[in-house]
Amino acid sequence: MAKDTCLQCGKPLPANKELASVPNGRLVAFDPDANRVWRICEPCGHWNLLGPDAARAAMPELRARAEAGAIAGHSGLALVNTGTSSLLLFRVGATASRDAALQKAAEIYAETGHEMDVTWVGMLKLLPYVAGGGLILYGLEQVPFLNAILTSDALRTFYWAVLVSWLGLAAKEHFRDSAKPLRWLWLIMLPGLVWGWLDSAEPKWLVTSSLIAGLLLGGWAGIRGRRTRGIRWTTGMDDIQYQGPGGEGSTGWMATSLAIFDLSTEFTERVKPTDRAVGWSMWNDHLSLAALLAAFEARRDASGLLRFRAMTAAERFALLIAIGARLAEPPAEVVAGLPEAERIAAIAESLDLAEGRA
Repeated sequence: MAKDTCLQCGKPLPANKELASVPNGRLVAFDPDANRVWRICEPCGHWNLLGPDAARAAMPELRARAEAGAIAGHSGLALVNTGTSSLLLFRVGATASRDAALQKAAEIYAETGHEMDVTWVGMLKLLPYVAGGGLILYGLEQVPFLNAILTSDALRTFYWAVLVSWLGLAAKEHFRDSAKPLRWLWLIMLPGLVWGWLDSAEPKWLVTSSLIAGLLLGGWAGIRGRRTRGIRWTTGMDDIQYQGPGGEGSTGWMATSLAIFDLSTEFTERVKPTDRAVGWSMWNDHLSLAALLAAFEARRDASGLLRFRAMTAAERFALLIAIGARLAEPPAEVVAGLPEAERIAAIAESLDLAEGRA
């Protein structure tokens, strides 16, 4: 029986809950012509070859899953659209096709385009969080020392000023994926801040310093969020590196996922009709992430970063569609491991053949 850990790094291969014949391994590749099945380790990218008997037993199920879904990839390796994120199924030797990628692009386009409305159903989902926060505050208030701190005028003045002024400059970045009332929350709270400043019994220097601290924090958060978000890539390729506010960036499949998440928060049910139409047209003019990135080549800064905020909304929407479609194709790091996996498989088969003759 095959081990459920990677032969290269020793880390466990997670259960996919999709395949009865290959229950462990979220990334599974198979070659029906050569009767080979691999379980690919996500952390290190090693292709773990199954034995010939296990591969032969798994082949009918793998063939059926591949035939039931659209594929996307080149003639060497294609990703099968299994309809689930818990299993990535790759077919080795498949004919070149972009059906799944084009299908994914159409899904993203169809899922966007309507203004987000605040509904009672949506607000009800927040009630558990509000109730939980209320219970935590109630518990803290039962401790005399903590209650004295929480109810002090100085702390409440400082907290209110920092919170509202921070929202004033950072709200558009931090609430990009929320409804309009939240994105303009700082305007709703601003009159209360002004009144609190005028009517506060605390020293004006405390209230003013609190306001300045909040403005500096909000300005830093908003500007940093706008300036640092973007992607890099190797010229002529689509191996994007995502750059976010928290670090130097991520690469590979993780970068692709982070970039699409970042872009989707802006457009989830809120893209303007004109931007939606122009972005869709731009995608159809290129039909691949590599081609679209080539069109943006001259827009990169000295460090090679294409900043999201330097792009129009329509361009960001086109990029969202292109990256989403790229997720339907095999990751570059998986494709890179195929030649070595096939070489090792050929050696293993020759050794088995030699043993059989002996």
